[in-house]
Amino acid sequence: MPCRTFSNRHARPGGAFPDVLIHASESAVKQHPAYWAAKTGSGSAALALVGDTMNEQANEHLRQLLAGHMPTLVSAHAYEKEGVNAIPEIFADELSKALGWPVDNGVLQINAVGHTGADGFSRLARQARFAGAVQPGGEYVLVDDFIGMGGTLANLKGHIESNGGRVLAAVALTGKPHSAKLAPTPERLHELIPFPDRSSTRRRSADSAVARQAKPTK
Repeated sequence: MPCRTFSNRHARPGGAFPDVLIHASESAVKQHPAYWAAKTGSGSAALALVGDTMNEQANEHLRQLLAGHMPTLVSAHAYEKEGVNAIPEIFADELSKALGWPVDNGVLQINAVGHTGADGFSRLARQARFAGAVQPGGEYVLVDDFIGMGGTLANLKGHIESNGGRVLAAVALTGKPHSAKLAPTPERLHELIPFPDRSSTRRRSADSAVARQAKPTK
């Protein structure tokens, strides 16, 4: 199966955070006969789903991207209304077998957010929170089944980095290609950070000029 999102916008550790590597199209994953059972807690269904949609080309790309590193895979254990999503953990286990990297199952999502099928506002309003020990200085790769707006992976990244770990990359089984960029671009930062109020600047300049003119001469 060809990789749905596979570009050269993947930086090596030390540079900008790489785009999330997406293995398969949404239709390939969400229309798979095992998808719903896997999403609601069936490990065997998750194994069948991941086995049919995990992309070896994407795995090789990740291996080359992180050549010389032995990161730990940590998955976003998501609580859904119907049960615990089994896909991220199984996906991490299968990545571990393919790449030879260890898995840490000790970092867990501690709240139910119900993101499956939710709109953008609901996803922003209900943020995933994580807990669990992080190895200070340890290197990590994040694993999730789906990236929509990127909030879950961004929050997991924040948990790891705020506890001393280093996140080198992130992988999703499927998702929205436009959400693959967790790191904000300079253009996006430019949009979010407004310029100073130019009218205020002009007003301060005018006040300074008046003050200088009013100052008595010697």
